[in-house]
Amino acid sequence: MVVEVRDLRQTSAALGRFEDAVEYAELEVVLRLRVGKPLGVAYALHDVAVARQGLGEHDTVVGLCEQSVAAYGEHGGAEAERAKALETLATSLIHLGRIREAVERLREAAAIMAEAGDPRAGQVLRRAEALVDPDDRG
Repeated sequence: MVVEVRDLRQTSAALGRFEDAVEYAELEVVLRLRVGKPLGVAYALHDVAVARQGLGEHDTVVGLCEQSVAAYGEHGGAEAERAKALETLATSLIHLGRIREAVERLREAAAIMAEAGDPRAGQVLRRAEALVDPDDRG
């Protein structure tokens, strides 16, 4: 059932139906909580964040991503997913004008990716560095 709900969320988001995507993502959190899989809950929280980001609810996204990142950190073993949650967090921080925090989160995501050998690490790091004010580069 969880996989089907996740698929419905992904399809809804891909079609730009973010209200539906939020509904499915929140159901996914409930189902994963019932199953008792902490990493699954972290994954589902990030799904809710992505759907809400599509609605422009950046304050909410920040809180959801912080919960997801904390859960991944606490339970370990899903560093690639943690990096994705950090990227989502950074995007919403940018929308909220919290650029320095966004840079920190992007750098953290890039470090995780680099350690895992993810070829996108350099791209994420360049995104972070492009946000840095030239006066702050020291």
